[in-house]
Formats: sequence, C-alpha cells, structure tokens
Amino acid sequence: MFGTALSIILFILGGVAPGITEIWLKKKYSSKEEFNSFIRNIKNYKHPLAWYLFTVGLAFAACFLPTLWGGASMENPLYLAFINFPIMIIGGGLEEIGWRGYLQPALQKNGRLSQVRSLWVVFGQYGIYHCGS
Repeated sequence: MFGTALSIILFILGGVAPGITEIWLKKKYSSKEEFNSFIRNIKNYKHPLAWYLFTVGLAFAACFLPTLWGGASMENPLYLAFINFPIMIIGGGLEEIGWRGYLQPALQKNGRLSQVRSLWVVFGQYGIYHCGS
C-alpha cells in the first residue's frame, strides 16, 4: 500500500507529528502548572462508558455498514479491525492533542477567535492535513 519503507516511516511521522509538536510547544512555552495540567488532561480516561461505546460503534458503523447493506465488499477480514484498533487509538490520539490540544486553544487565547470560529479554522486545517493521506 505504501510502497517503500521510507513511505511507511513518513506516514507514521506525519500521524504523530502534531501530538509530539504540541507536547514540545506546551513544555517550552507554558508554565509548569499549565504543562502538568495538560498532561493530566491527556491521561484522563475517566469519561462515561457511553462515550467510548458511541465512538467505537460509530467507527465500526462507518466501516462496516456499507458492506452489510451490499454497497461495498470487505477486502480484509474483520479481525484486522480489532488488531488495528489500538494503533488507531494511539495514532489518532496523538494527532488529536496536536489539533485540539494546542491549535484551538491558541486561536481562542485572549479572545482572538470565538470558540466556533476557532473550531472552523481547526476543521479546515485538519482537512488540508488529511488531503495528502
């Protein structure tokens, strides 16, 4: 799918770069209290079970409903989704803290942009970022 080992390495780096960059920027430019609060927020997994079930269910529905309705065919066995699930959580999670953990609060800081406008800027940037992948 990727062609070469270099392509795979660049793909992985592109996926984790926003999160790594965000953590580095927070560490460098935030106070110690802000940085520690940020890290605690990343590691906070205490959310209602319903949100986790909704997220996982939505991902599986998006992948498998077209197959169930006959509009697509499965190219890979279903068990690969379960094997890849932890990779998607870690990779997607690192990417998400970059966009929503740094970019959006930076846009909203000191009232530069409203929450809705900053959301649209992040949405646009996220879309541009994913056009290449």
